[in-house]
Amino acid sequence: LFWYNIFQYFLKHPAIGGSAIYIFFSAIGAIYAKSLYFCFGVNIFDYAETNDFFMFAFKEPQIYGIFLEWPLLIANISTVTVITILTIAAKRGDIFVTIRLQIYSALIASIVLIIFFVYITLDRSHTFAQDNAERLVENKESTVNVLYEKGKKESTSVVEKLELSLIGSTEKFMFFYNYSDKCTI
Repeated sequence: LFWYNIFQYFLKHPAIGGSAIYIFFSAIGAIYAKSLYFCFGVNIFDYAETNDFFMFAFKEPQIYGIFLEWPLLIANISTVTVITILTIAAKRGDIFVTIRLQIYSALIASIVLIIFFVYITLDRSHTFAQDNAERLVENKESTVNVLYEKGKKESTSVVEKLELSLIGSTEKFMFFYNYSDKCTI
């Protein structure tokens, strides 16, 4: 009943639900980006825009796996909580447990679960970013050859070829890891 009312509320006010989802995905993307680029010494907040963080939902969809499990887990834990309260009340001889107590118990269990799963999702994005950074450095994954011109004048410019690995990109910038110099470009 509680979740049905929440669902109905978001159906009546879809802008609130859409905004909440956008903020949640952007927060996960920001933590992922900060964790990934921090391993390479880049402060991504100097280069990225808000929508870049939201786009990580599409670049690294593995982060959001646990998000799909939430409704089932919250419903199961809420149901178990209500059944436990009814069982305890029946053992005491108080069979008439109020509906209000059942609703409050389910609500408290749901809030605790939501906080727990938000923490797990954010922690998962941080860990996933660090694993990706280590894999990039150690395994030379996604190497590309980059040609760039070194020098300011045409007479002194030299075209160099570097073996780099693409760390990621924002709307306006691309970040590469240079294996030979062990630095970020």
